[in-house]
Amino acid sequence: EVVPVGLSSGITTFNLACSGSIDYAFLPGHIYHLVGDSASGKTMSALTAIAEATLHPHFKNYRFLHDDAEHGSLMDMRKFFGSQAADQMEPPYGTREEPTYSSTVKEFHHYVSKAFEKGEPFIYLLDSTDALSTESEVEKSEEQGIAAVEGKKITGSYNTDRAKEWSQTLRLIHSLLRRERKSIIFLLTQTRESIGFGSHFDPKTYSGGKAFKFWATLQVWFAVKRQLKKTVMGKERELGIISLVKVRKNRINGKVRTVEFPIYHSSGMDDVGACVSWLLEEEHWSEVKGKIKAEEFDFEGSDEKLIQKIEEGGLEGKLKSLVGQVWSEIESACVVKRKRKYE
Repeated sequence: EVVPVGLSSGITTFNLACSGSIDYAFLPGHIYHLVGDSASGKTMSALTAIAEATLHPHFKNYRFLHDDAEHGSLMDMRKFFGSQAADQMEPPYGTREEPTYSSTVKEFHHYVSKAFEKGEPFIYLLDSTDALSTESEVEKSEEQGIAAVEGKKITGSYNTDRAKEWSQTLRLIHSLLRRERKSIIFLLTQTRESIGFGSHFDPKTYSGGKAFKFWATLQVWFAVKRQLKKTVMGKERELGIISLVKVRKNRINGKVRTVEFPIYHSSGMDDVGACVSWLLEEEHWSEVKGKIKAEEFDFEGSDEKLIQKIEEGGLEGKLKSLVGQVWSEIESACVVKRKRKYE
């Protein structure tokens, strides 16, 4: 069996939710749509995937294009993603010192097309689709300004024009991707509240139309499950969040799965902590009075002490393999036994 070369998300359970493998979540040659609330982990996840690419020999000669259309990524790139990722990341146009980011959907299409023309495989991160206008929006805004002065009204729909332009753009980009089969494109989108019929059942949606989900190989939704806090000097301090992640569309293995993982303000995404929490949640390990019994690591004590032992002992690979094994056992138990219709 040929094992596909894929890109890790940096979180073992996230990889498993997307692909069923502990090693990767994303395959080259595809579009990935990450949707979520503000500060729920979308940007951190996409940038962590780029950091993972710098560690994988397959992505050695890739370009890393960060289209920060929101101008919102002000975090310390070296601290969270390493020097190599920070040094290799570049804007879609201009220089690192004087970058130019997309402001319209058409510009985004132009920059992606130019990246393909260069002939080098790339990972392209657009953060976010919401920051981009369409040409019709720009024209309509100018018309409305004039109309306001003249006391007139302008008719038409922003959303319809926006959805059409995104649909056309993603169709063309998808065609380029399928021809090249090497590059990866991450599209990040903010959620907004649904209104009207059906909002009670699905309160979150996003702007830009159905094209994002249609052309995406994975559509992953992010939300903040809860804040991580600790009492320091008599006051409760916020340390980070638990990000709740649901794979809503999956063309890799067809499965819809939900996982969660910690993101700390001081260190970013915590894979070891996520693995330990998942094994406890699935009751592979027991916890009594705050003490975990982890036989595979000959350990009994708190979760923080266990995480410390794994990290200091370089036992992350053993932990990931264990999570993969337990995940496979659960998936196998969920298989419905039926005779194959077409042998």
